[in-house]
Amino acid sequence: MNIVGFALAIAIIGFAPTSIVAQTERDRGEVREQGALSAYTMGVFLLENGQPQQAIPHLETAWKVSKDDQIGNKLCEAYFRAGDLKSCEAIIDELLEINDGNTEALLFKARISYFRGEEEAALADLERVRSLSKPSFEVERLTARIQLELGRYEDALTSYGHAAKIDPNYPVIHYRLGVLFRRFGRDKEAEAALRQAIELQPVFTEAVLELAEIYVAQARYDDAEQVLLALAEKDGESYEALMMVANLYAERGKYTEAIELLERRDRDEQLPREGVLLLGRLYYETEDVESALRIFKGMFDEGSRSPELARVLGELSLSTDDTEAAYGYYRDAIELDPNDYRNYIALFFASSDRFSGEGAPIIDLSDEEKSKVLEDAAAVVDADDFDGLYALGICYQSLDDFESARKFFAEAVDASPDSERALLNLAGALERLERYDEAEPILMQLHSTKPDDPRICNFYGYLLALMNTRLDDAEALVKTALKQDPENGYYVDSLGWVYFTRGEYDKAVVELERASRLVGDDPVILEHLGDAYRSLKRYRDAVAAYERSKKLQGENPDIVDKIDSARDQLGN
Repeated sequence: MNIVGFALAIAIIGFAPTSIVAQTERDRGEVREQGALSAYTMGVFLLENGQPQQAIPHLETAWKVSKDDQIGNKLCEAYFRAGDLKSCEAIIDELLEINDGNTEALLFKARISYFRGEEEAALADLERVRSLSKPSFEVERLTARIQLELGRYEDALTSYGHAAKIDPNYPVIHYRLGVLFRRFGRDKEAEAALRQAIELQPVFTEAVLELAEIYVAQARYDDAEQVLLALAEKDGESYEALMMVANLYAERGKYTEAIELLERRDRDEQLPREGVLLLGRLYYETEDVESALRIFKGMFDEGSRSPELARVLGELSLSTDDTEAAYGYYRDAIELDPNDYRNYIALFFASSDRFSGEGAPIIDLSDEEKSKVLEDAAAVVDADDFDGLYALGICYQSLDDFESARKFFAEAVDASPDSERALLNLAGALERLERYDEAEPILMQLHSTKPDDPRICNFYGYLLALMNTRLDDAEALVKTALKQDPENGYYVDSLGWVYFTRGEYDKAVVELERASRLVGDDPVILEHLGDAYRSLKRYRDAVAAYERSKKLQGENPDIVDKIDSARDQLGN
């Protein structure tokens, strides 16, 4: 077209009738609307196919042409899913300016507040959505989630209940309901909700474990095993269920079933480390020491070199009479963690016949080596570690080092002033040190707290006899102990010693002979019996009792003197 033609065309348009211009504008509007619809359709398609970033330009085009709520809401969704919260908020503001009752925009606003940690603002927007629209699953679910995180458990329970009524096909909602019902002690409703979750999603580990815990708490062990085994069969990776069943078997003494269950996974090398450890422990419980050693040694050699495992291997090796290997493992434990007193204590126990069964193998350490082990343990134990201090007291007591035992028992009492066992052992160490006046207040305190405890009554009564004071109280205390445990030979010995101290030697002999029959060979009881015989001038019986006592306690100068004295009197 030449310039004249172009000018003519412009002139014709400029002077066209009004009806023709209006029609042209309508045609252009339809073209724009058709373009917006096309862009919106493409944007929705991309959004629904998981491509929010690619959907944004199309939805922006549609939104610029048509400020329609539906288009704006979809653009919000695209920005939100793409992680562009700032742009999402800008569109929300535009939408709410156009229509402040736009519930979808308010829901996106609540979501953004929640992701930013503004829970109260989110709940306010969700409450507004609730007031403007019919019940919504998404609104109830998000409300419940926020309430749960804020610790508003009753409100969360109500909101999850609403969500479940709106759409009962979401297993997670039923799981949350089950957890909350259980929190409020509503176990029957919790069980129903959890079973519903599992019915909707059979491989729902958390729901199964929660349900199994309910059954265990109710002692419904068979039901617990059933749901756990069902999960383990459906999902070979459900180690939590497998381990819970195995531990359940172990706790109920069903060791064979637990071993068979774990061995099946172990053969396929699909057992987690804690399962392997449990399997080893079960072998040990069933006295299959060789299998236990194989399990634990394999773990240790393959890199699981923990001091705990080294101590277990030391104990197992010792039980097979391999004292050299046992010593090596205990030394490994110390080297792996030289700051853990338990490693030293374990070695000490393994070297002491007082902590082993009669005839059991022990690691051969000299008295100097044992003392060094305890010194090393004492150097690393914390001043407020009750268990460590108490263990050291027990160890020194086994060496007849009662002063050191007293020191650590006293420190254990400082760490835990109300510990009955620490107080009793402290009093015991003081008694052996003949510091009776210091032991008595401790026993008086314990007796005031537990006046019928047979151990306390016996010890207190015996101590009073040793002090030769308040002998009537001493007799009453020991008889209180005997009333609860009449066949306890040590309590009978205490009563005999009360009678001896009071000078009632005939009665003392009767009780001390009975004590000796009940307990068997005990050096202290035999020495007491020898003293009673000698007081009755039964010197031959006294020598025999003293000789048996000496054989048990070794070269004690006091018992040797008593033997010599009784023999001299026998000769006279």
